Amino acid sequence: MLVTNGAEKTISVPEAGRRYFDLCQGASYDAAKRGDIPTIRIGRLLRVPVRVLERMLDSAGEHVRNNGAEALAPLQLVARKSVKTDSWGKGPAAE
Repeated sequence: MLVTNGAEKTISVPEAGRRYFDLCQGASYDAAKRGDIPTIRIGRLLRVPVRVLERMLDSAGEHVRNNGAEALAPLQLVARKSVKTDSWGKGPAAE
């Protein structure tokens, strides 16, 4: 871990998940795999750049503040076309 001016530049994936999202180790790695936690790979080592993660979280907060109406928009139900299936529930029924 590189430390400059008392602040870590990178932290481990489990530490980032625990510190910022209250996630367990497995959930932290799952979030990193999905791209929800930014990572850099150095050989076999997977690290989280703290400034990038904090910038990402700050920009997410800005989006919610600037577009609060969008974030709180009511759930819209989408009508789905009903399809008759055969007695086994697989594929369209013969007519």
